[in-house]
Amino acid sequence: MLSFVSLQIEITYSYQKQYLCIVHCPPSHHALVAAAVKHRLFALHNCTRPQPVSFGLPAQSSSLASAVRSQRFFSSAAVFGVNSATIRLRDQSMLLLSSVVLLLPLSLVAAIPSQFEASCPGGCSCTAYKIVCENVHSKNGQDIFLHASPRIYPDLDTLQITGNNFGDLHGANIFGEGVENSKVTLANFSLDGITDFDEKTFQGLKGVEFLYLGNNNLTEVGDHPFRSMEKLKYLDLTNVFGRGVSARQKADILRKMFQANEDQFVELKEVILDDNGLEFLHPDTFCKITGLGQLHLKNNNLKDFPIPKNGACFPSLKNLVLEGNQFAVIHEHLYNGPIELTGFDVSRNPLKCDCTAKNFVKYAQREDSFFINQDYTTCAWPVEHQNKKLFQIQPEDLCPSSGGHSLFFFLLVVFLIAVFGYRYARVHNITLSLPTRIPFVAGYSVLKSNDDGTVPQFV
Repeated sequence: MLSFVSLQIEITYSYQKQYLCIVHCPPSHHALVAAAVKHRLFALHNCTRPQPVSFGLPAQSSSLASAVRSQRFFSSAAVFGVNSATIRLRDQSMLLLSSVVLLLPLSLVAAIPSQFEASCPGGCSCTAYKIVCENVHSKNGQDIFLHASPRIYPDLDTLQITGNNFGDLHGANIFGEGVENSKVTLANFSLDGITDFDEKTFQGLKGVEFLYLGNNNLTEVGDHPFRSMEKLKYLDLTNVFGRGVSARQKADILRKMFQANEDQFVELKEVILDDNGLEFLHPDTFCKITGLGQLHLKNNNLKDFPIPKNGACFPSLKNLVLEGNQFAVIHEHLYNGPIELTGFDVSRNPLKCDCTAKNFVKYAQREDSFFINQDYTTCAWPVEHQNKKLFQIQPEDLCPSSGGHSLFFFLLVVFLIAVFGYRYARVHNITLSLPTRIPFVAGYSVLKSNDDGTVPQFV
């Protein structure tokens, strides 16, 4: 016995043209109707058009009801059930069926794509909660984003749109004017060739918590580009810049991204800025991200990291990753300053291990649980400490004993004084000579020989 699923639509039937037309087809039925067409239950060109669309079914009887009941409209085991009480004549050439029920076998329904699959952009996969478009190589974002309508995907949670060449996205909501996918919490737009975006671009993603924009070709951003994303918690900007963007431009763009006139980034906890070739950062770049807890700056060209002495810009920062940069000296404000880090990574930097690093080495060895990637935190200079692990060097080896140094410097000063004194004397024709006779105090025996002349005479 066949089981059936019902699909209610409103249609009209024309005697003259001999076809059935859709008057109304709810969006929730689009996929089923499309599947029925695919399986040749009837011919249908487009269920979403507002005008009636032909089913292309020939009339086999003067009575529509009897024709439907005889199943002569179908090439497979489906039943068109019609409630005769609802059939009424509109005119001599047209019948209006206000309630027609299409019954399809469940075996067929199992093979029917859902409404989400039927509305999915070409080359993508879609479910009620997720749209994935990888390496579609689209040059027009609207080809994909306009399909992600909240009318069709009301519970959409994840957008993974990667491997495209969208270019400039500034100036308009990617989903269309006024369209908002409020339930989307994760959006991945990596490897999409994005060169520019502004505050309008992501207006339709107000609920996003995780945003991935890595490996794009960014050259500019508009003011407050993340203004709409008040719930943003995680932002990945790995290798986000395009070729030819200078170090100054990169620093300016980052500062522009995070500037806000209000408490805009209270939820943002983690920012990834790895592999961007950054050479410096403006001191106020992250000051508006009051909740920032983790900052990743791996594989850049930074030589210093600016932190205001009062720590006002990083009240919540706990983990700072500076791996793979150009730090030679780790200044005290980074590890023992106003911010209270619990994780600090300075591995794979060309660290100088001499007297200037003595305090840092002592601190690092005393607070070893504070440092990440210790096996890769090594010295680059001087030669005698090259490739040695920072956490295995004896601090006293960084500065040889002060006594030997003091004697050396004393002798050096004496030597320099002698050289300059000699040259001065030569220039001014001053003759330097040692005395030929050195006066001395005569011994007691000599004095004794003159006793007679020196002893007073008494009468």
